Amino acid sequence: MNHIETLNRLNDYADHSLSEEDRSEVEEHLQTCEPCSREMQKLDALLKQATSLARSIEPPRELWSRIAPMLGTQEPKLNPLSSAFHRSGRWGFEYRSWARYSTRIAAALVVAVGGFWLASRPSPRAWEVARLEGTPTIGDQHLTHGGQLAVGDWLETDAFSRAQLTIADIGHAEIGPNSRLRLVATRETEHRLEMTQGRLTAWVSAPPRIFIVETPSGTAVDLGCSYDLFVNESGNGTIHVTSGEVSLEFDGKESFVPTGTMCETRRGFGPGTPYSDLSSDVVRTALRQFDFEKGGAKSVELILQNAANIDAVTLWHLLQRVDEPARETVYDRFAALVPPPKQVTKEGILRLDKNMLEDWLNEFAVRSFSLKRLF
Repeated sequence: MNHIETLNRLNDYADHSLSEEDRSEVEEHLQTCEPCSREMQKLDALLKQATSLARSIEPPRELWSRIAPMLGTQEPKLNPLSSAFHRSGRWGFEYRSWARYSTRIAAALVVAVGGFWLASRPSPRAWEVARLEGTPTIGDQHLTHGGQLAVGDWLETDAFSRAQLTIADIGHAEIGPNSRLRLVATRETEHRLEMTQGRLTAWVSAPPRIFIVETPSGTAVDLGCSYDLFVNESGNGTIHVTSGEVSLEFDGKESFVPTGTMCETRRGFGPGTPYSDLSSDVVRTALRQFDFEKGGAKSVELILQNAANIDAVTLWHLLQRVDEPARETVYDRFAALVPPPKQVTKEGILRLDKNMLEDWLNEFAVRSFSLKRLF
């Protein structure tokens, strides 16, 4: 069992939910891997602390005063996930039923409790770095075992080096060879890296928009997920989201990248249009031409001719990115693959009605996107 597989199974190992064979493999790996052993020790300590907690917690008196206004006529201020809703500053449901209000209540509770959770937890001033292979460096310090990455410090790996980075107390990341990154900020409400090149594979468990990675061609804003981010020497990048969602942002442009999709970024252009990791090569090539090479109508035609159900996220973004004359053609293909809900009209989509775009996204996304996308 390799390093990443072991890290992904530590929770199951602690819960005694692995098979005997898998459990033995984890134990064998823990005996020889110092970073995984430290993670296991932290997990054991956390479980011991959890058993000593009170069965109920009295919330602060002012907590309800924070929640109550969110249940009134005003929508809670939620972080937008796409450029279509960026100006509205919210992500709201328009269902005329109790579901609408139960969702709002759940959102309000999680936002309030999440804020209380963040405010009550101290944030490490430096992040732990463990050597996985070769000789990573922090500044002029060569790591033979491990070290700490403080704000302003650069972590670098050469062609033969890899490192594991503990992201404060919200997750961890593996840093691949030929990588260069800097810790920009670490506090309760924000943990920010700058990455000029290389590969970062992150696993994060925290409220959305807490973990942020800046690159020369776009900023990856974590919405509670795991993903793989690669940036080449020119500053161009690719992100592949394996769980949860990421918002890729650059100079007012935004791409929403959910589980099972990828998105490319180019220096000077920012993020392109997301696509499924199962999309055809024809669709991917046409998207690059459309996003970064002024492919225009010919690229859009190729995308529509080869689009399948798995390309729903791509077509949803294209509706908002093509010229107005081409929007109807994109709509017709999208509607044929993913019929819009009853409250969504063709006329509304053609004028880029934010609520209708939102409802259509919910229609094909609700089964696979996590609840965190609401906040």
